[in-house]
Amino acid sequence: MYLRLFPAILLAAVSSSAQAPAGRWDGIVQFGSLKVPFRIDFEGNANAFKGSLVNGDAQIPSTSGGFSDGKILLTFDRSGAKLEASLADGELKGDVKSASGTHPFTAARFCTCGFEGEAGPDIAGNWEVPNVFGGPSSAGWRLEIRRIGEDTLATIRHSDSEEPGPLSGRFDGLVFSLRYFDGNRAAMLEIEPNKSGGLDLVYTEPGKDAKKLKAISVKVDR
Repeated sequence: MYLRLFPAILLAAVSSSAQAPAGRWDGIVQFGSLKVPFRIDFEGNANAFKGSLVNGDAQIPSTSGGFSDGKILLTFDRSGAKLEASLADGELKGDVKSASGTHPFTAARFCTCGFEGEAGPDIAGNWEVPNVFGGPSSAGWRLEIRRIGEDTLATIRHSDSEEPGPLSGRFDGLVFSLRYFDGNRAAMLEIEPNKSGGLDLVYTEPGKDAKKLKAISVKVDR
């Protein structure tokens, strides 16, 4: 009897180990020496599997791909990225390939036991960031900051270029640590409220020197 049951038990174990990941996963993707946290949400099964890169209230869904034999292959047409990974012992390891290069990453299932940060002081509003690119007449940014629940979201506006966003994250007790990743572009922004009522910023993109900036609160006519 036990011998007859063994194949069924083995088949169940194999099926369980090959089960497609679901729900929220948090990871770290590497752009050279820069490590960028990111979130990806999975849904579906092997026959209809997809993932969405999440940046605050914005999502970048996969457009094709699937899950088979413990391996994930997803394509994101919006950013031109392809994600390839293997699932083993509850961890995803793989690469994201795009126009910006091949970037290794690891990810694990989201756990409420981890510290995500807190809401922190309310810095929502519109901010001017002058002299972003250096020089006395350098153009600046308009920084729009929102709060959704415990998360703070920042969108950078600039007339001459398209900056990634929204960057999202939380307050760690000292600074707001925000990040963005769409499969191709990545960025990190640290925001620290200062005593003058403004914000001290550190903005980092892969392959570029970090920018140390200051933001001044402005009122927007509606």
